[in-house]
This record gives sequence, structure tokens and C-alpha cells, in this order.
Amino acid sequence: MDIVDFAKLFNQSIIEQKQVDIEYRLYYNKETGEPLFYSMDAQTEGEDYINISKEQYDEGRYDLVVRNGTIENLIDAVSWSKLVPSDSGISCRADNVMIVDAEGDKKWVLKTYYQKQ
Repeated sequence: MDIVDFAKLFNQSIIEQKQVDIEYRLYYNKETGEPLFYSMDAQTEGEDYINISKEQYDEGRYDLVVRNGTIENLIDAVSWSKLVPSDSGISCRADNVMIVDAEGDKKWVLKTYYQKQ
């Protein structure tokens, strides 16, 4: 067997690799539009997500909002946060929201509002 026959035999033994479809996803909170996490794992079910580009995935930015299935960057947005009453959240004393009380009746959550300029 000469080198040419060996090269032909070697080329026949290489199995052609199938190209894998990679899906980049941004999971987000459907109510607020805030990003939760980025993933390439297709097995995370039950969460809301949008497909994004590899560049968006590589950036991994959390200073954005998802509205109507598209990403809106918040670079030029004004944001503010405030505590609002909630059924879930951190339990606090009834007379002072700054004191955490595990057995308190009042629960509060931090809500962030965004407004584009």
C-alpha cells in the first residue's frame, strides 16, 4: 500500500460531522420584561423566552427589556424603583417596612419602572 492508497482509505474513514443547530435564548419575566437568564439549553421549559443572535448572547446584557418579543435597550431610559405591596416577597413589620419580620403580615417587593426618553 502506497501513500496515495493510504490517503484515500483515511479520507473514507472520516465520518462527516453533522452541523448542529444552536439556539441562543434569553429567558425573561413576561409581566415586567426583565431578563432572567441566557441559555443555549433547549430543555428549560415552562419559561418565556425569545431567540437571540450569538452576538446578543455573548454580550449577556441585563440592562434591557423584552417587549412584544423584541429587545429594547435601556441606555437612554430613565428608571426608578420603589417598594410595593405584594402577596409574595419579603415580610416586614406593619409599622416599619425597613424591619424584616419573618412572621409579618405585610409583604413587599421591589418594582422597577422604565421610561424611554
